[in-house]
Amino acid sequence: MKCSKPIFIALAASLIAHGQVSNDMDFSVVDKLRLREREALEGILEAKKETRSQPEREAIAVQLADIMGSPVYLGHILRGSVLVNIKTDQQELLTKDITVKAYTLPDNSGYIYLQSKSGTPTHKTLGTHVANITEVTRLREPPETYQPVVKRKSLKLRDSNLGFFTELNFHLGLTSPKLTRDLVNDDTKNPGKAVRYEAQVYSNFSMPIFLGASLMAESIKGDLGSDGENYSLSAFSVGPLLKSPKFELFGQPWIATIGARTSLFSKVEEVRANESASYRLAQTSLFIGLQRDIQLTYGAFVLGANFQRQWAKASSDGFNPSLSLDSRYDDSFSISFGHKMGWL
Repeated sequence: MKCSKPIFIALAASLIAHGQVSNDMDFSVVDKLRLREREALEGILEAKKETRSQPEREAIAVQLADIMGSPVYLGHILRGSVLVNIKTDQQELLTKDITVKAYTLPDNSGYIYLQSKSGTPTHKTLGTHVANITEVTRLREPPETYQPVVKRKSLKLRDSNLGFFTELNFHLGLTSPKLTRDLVNDDTKNPGKAVRYEAQVYSNFSMPIFLGASLMAESIKGDLGSDGENYSLSAFSVGPLLKSPKFELFGQPWIATIGARTSLFSKVEEVRANESASYRLAQTSLFIGLQRDIQLTYGAFVLGANFQRQWAKASSDGFNPSLSLDSRYDDSFSISFGHKMGWL
C-alpha cells in the first residue's frame, strides 16, 4: 500500500472534518502487522505527538506499516554515514563500518529503515548509504545439495617441472670373491677389500618411484698368500637405478635402492712371485641398498648400506681361463657415505 504524504494529510483532514477519525488510528494496514511491530509503530507515533499533527502521524503510520511489511536484506554501511533516530529525529555519525538488516521499501524521502535486533525499525539512513551484500554473503554458505566432482588422475610419464637429484657416494666394503678366487687360483679364502666411487643421477617422475642411472668405478684388492702375492680388480660400470619414496623403518625414514650395472671396462691383475697374469672380465651386477638422508650444516648427505652380486665372464690373450660351475659370481657388502644435491 503506497500513498503520498499530501494525499494522506488531505484524507485525514477530511475524516477529521466529518468526525470519523478516532485517536486510536485503527487502520486495517496497521492491524496486519505483528504485535511487536504495532507496538514499535505506536511508540514512534507517540514520540512524534508533540511535533507532528494528527494527519501527519496518520500518514507516517500507513507509510511505516508498508515499510515494515516489505522484505529485509543484509546491508553494509560505511563509516562516516549519518543515521537518523526515527523517534527523536536526532542524527548520529557512524565511527566504524556496520552490517545491518534493512527494509527493502524506502520512504517518500528516499530513506531506508534499519531493523534493530528486536526486529523493529529504530533508525533510518539515505538509501545511497546502504550497500546490499546479500549475494556476497551467500557465497560463503555451503550449498543445500551438491554432488562432489570426481577428479580423475591422469598418469603422466614426465613432470612438466622436472627436476633431478645427484649423489656422489664413497663405498668401503668386503667381498666374498668366489669367481675371482677361482680365476686366480686363490686357496686362502681371504675376503677382498673394495673401494668404490659412485655417481647417481635420478629424477622424480610422476610415478611412485625415482628413476635414474648409476655409474660406478671400483677397485678390489686381495691377498693370495705370503711373499706379497695378490690380485687386484679395477672396473667401470653403468646401469639403471630405481629409488623408492621415503618409508619408516625402526622409527626412522629410509629409502630403498635397486639397480643393475654392466661393465664398460673390467680387468683383473694377478701378481705371483714367479709370474703375473691379466684377465679381462665382462661383468653384470645386481645391487640393492638402504639409505637415509641426513641434513647437516653444509648440505644434504646420505648414509647407506649395500649388497651386490656380480656375475662375470673371463678372457685372456695368453690362454683360455677355466672356471668351475660353482664359481660364477662374487658377492660384496659395503657401507657408503655421500653428498646429495637437488637441481631444477
